Amino acid sequence: MRYRLAAASGLVVAAAASAATMHYFGAPPNIELLMPFVLASGLMLGPAAGFASGLLMRALYDFFIAWPGPWTTAPAFSYGVVGLLAGLVPLLAHGRRTFSRIEITAMAVAFTLVYDFLTLLAFSAMFGLPLLLALGPQVPFTINHVLGNALFAFAFTPLLNSVLSKVCLLDAAEARQQQPVSLVQE
Repeated sequence: MRYRLAAASGLVVAAAASAATMHYFGAPPNIELLMPFVLASGLMLGPAAGFASGLLMRALYDFFIAWPGPWTTAPAFSYGVVGLLAGLVPLLAHGRRTFSRIEITAMAVAFTLVYDFLTLLAFSAMFGLPLLLALGPQVPFTINHVLGNALFAFAFTPLLNSVLSKVCLLDAAEARQQQPVSLVQE
């Protein structure tokens, strides 16, 4: 379990730092390097770790770009939901944790649409905008977001999954080496 915790912590910091670096170099709006990390953490570490990682990655990203505020909660929670959903995929796929690049890209597209819908609802409510009025400006951002996340997920998620699968094997090997302690003296 300690290897998974270390991996999740590393993913959170690496994702936020990578996304912040892209932001500082002038990435187009809604192009950020978070989705591959969120997908990988959910797929390999499970729904709870996926939720926690997604939430923390997005929150830390806002701190890295010096833009935290009340608006941080909706995107952070929405990326948490994406991580949770990614963690449910192996359960629905009967334990399968490896997926083709096309499947990963399709997940990125679907989960980006979920993320953008959740943030649209939250920001519409937060700023008192009618949903249809908020939807118009959201469309170009969603297009950018879907394209960027699909590209990054296609490129990076298989590599991240490969690294995380080794972490999971380390945890399993360590768990097998530990002998159960008996509280009853024989």
